[in-house]
Amino acid sequence: MKKNILLLMQIFLVIGVFTLSAKAQAPSPAMQIEEMKKVNFLIGEWRGEGWIRLTQNNRETVKQSETVQSKLGGVTMVIEGLGKSTDGKERIVHNALAVISYDIQKKVHRVSTYQANGQAIEAEAKVGNNTLEWGFKSERGTVRFTIKLTEKGEWNEVGDFSPDGKDWFKFMEMTLQRVK
Repeated sequence: MKKNILLLMQIFLVIGVFTLSAKAQAPSPAMQIEEMKKVNFLIGEWRGEGWIRLTQNNRETVKQSETVQSKLGGVTMVIEGLGKSTDGKERIVHNALAVISYDIQKKVHRVSTYQANGQAIEAEAKVGNNTLEWGFKSERGTVRFTIKLTEKGEWNEVGDFSPDGKDWFKFMEMTLQRVK
């Protein structure tokens, strides 16, 4: 009986030490929240127009909306984008969701994107004064997206492609106004 009580006390001691150690090592979300404030300029509902080059000779004008919300107490941000053609048929041209977060260990912002076609991308992001830039490498080259808040308070986003990392070609651009 004494052995069982002693063993039980040792187990509780180990669990207590492990719990305290885990709490001491767990990162505080305060740093994440502070870093995420740098992209708060995106929060809101946005509407506007833009264009996207679907093929080399096919440039399509779109009505674009972006809904941006801070989530989990400021630890993440969710962006939901929807672009529809302006040809009178209201076809969906762009349908995507992005999650922005801050990686404490690597000290970088991260972007995780998901498209309705099943494509998903994980990328690092550069955050500046009212700017967000992120991109990725594909088998054909490098893609980058740059979002800037203009002096008028508009969301201007440009998508560029480079086959070699030197020459860049714009394949999309949109300018949105905050509606909420």
